[in-house]
Amino acid sequence: MLKQIRLLGRVARVGPRCYSTQASSPNVWVVTDGGIESSLQAVALGKQLSGSSKPKIKTVVASKKLQMFPAIVQKYLIDYSASKHNGTLSDLPWYLTAKDESFDDAKPDYVIASGQDAVPACLYLTNADQSKKCFSVYVGYPNIPFINFDQVVLPKYEANAKMAALGPLARQKNGIITPAPLLDTTATAYKQLDQMIPSSFSQGFSTVVVGGHSPNCRWYSEDAVNLADNIKRMVKNLNDKVVVVYTDRTPPLVKDKMNKRIAEFDNTQASVMTWDSTLESSTASKLASYENIIHYSRRVVLTADLDYACAHAISKG
Repeated sequence: MLKQIRLLGRVARVGPRCYSTQASSPNVWVVTDGGIESSLQAVALGKQLSGSSKPKIKTVVASKKLQMFPAIVQKYLIDYSASKHNGTLSDLPWYLTAKDESFDDAKPDYVIASGQDAVPACLYLTNADQSKKCFSVYVGYPNIPFINFDQVVLPKYEANAKMAALGPLARQKNGIITPAPLLDTTATAYKQLDQMIPSSFSQGFSTVVVGGHSPNCRWYSEDAVNLADNIKRMVKNLNDKVVVVYTDRTPPLVKDKMNKRIAEFDNTQASVMTWDSTLESSTASKLASYENIIHYSRRVVLTADLDYACAHAISKG
């Protein structure tokens, strides 16, 4: 599926501009908002583009003040700010915050961005230093015109849902519509989970990945209680061990409701263990821990709003 991405050639052409990159090991930055779903698909593409080297994962998000403006207004503010920028890339403007690894001075050949809060960082990187061009790719639907990126990659189901209202403009020249989401097909060395899970889970466990409310999948704190009751049935009726994964999409109220319900039937964590991905120190360690949990699970249950996580879990089975 990744062979469909036209960026794998030696030269990538968009309109009248032409970008040349080192075909063996270009410098690739994966810029995300730290979300599991957005980061996984951006890393999947970044690995293919980086060749023998590893892509650098940067978690950079827009400030709360910038997020108050509509996406297109944010774009114009960033363009103006980048045109006045005279420092190095490590000198982030007021509207960006780096959560883990900071920017270094070497501008990348490729910037792979994913996650709505990562759009400002991608625009800043591509416009801040005009002495060197970098090829920008956004994975997903960016909520601003595609022309602001060199390439936009999104799966067909997402394109059909979000671009139908554009009518004739739904066909973008720099948009690649893939038949399915981008998935990492490279061999991965998985680490043991001895330090993450209790020893009683070593004989096998199931994983329940919890998302949150979305326009296409509306569920609330009452549904969180029902989900906890279903976990209880998995423990009592199937004699199963369960790892509950809270994602970046899981609201605090849902976590609180589920934790209280789970404590009613398993207050010693003998059968149910929770892992909050938002407490990880970096995006790289979060993705490694998440993929390890999915890999060693006997079965994976996901809430319906996690469409990409569902495809990812299937690919790891």
